[in-house]
Amino acid sequence: MKKQENKKIYQGDQPGKDLPAKTDPPPLKEQVINFAKSFGTWIKEGIPVVKPEEFVDRLAMCHACPSFEERMGRCNECGCMMEYKARMKTSECPLNKWKQAQDYGKK
Repeated sequence: MKKQENKKIYQGDQPGKDLPAKTDPPPLKEQVINFAKSFGTWIKEGIPVVKPEEFVDRLAMCHACPSFEERMGRCNECGCMMEYKARMKTSECPLNKWKQAQDYGKK
């Protein structure tokens, strides 16, 4: 696997707070905990999914992020498979690049 070095990422709307890009996913235990939290909330809320356009936008942001591991389709910040997480209205990027769907929680 090719390591990404000397790249920086910006955390959400805070360009002054740049962090080095992660090139490896978190430990397996942390990945399982992250997945369980996201998936549990998603199930509890009735499995809401984003509109196709929002999914495409979210995934494009992931692909442009240096912490995205292209070969596995995984975020090296949380360890999630973004093809799935980006579809969930209840999920958000760990770097605040995208938030829960704007219409989430509105009846």
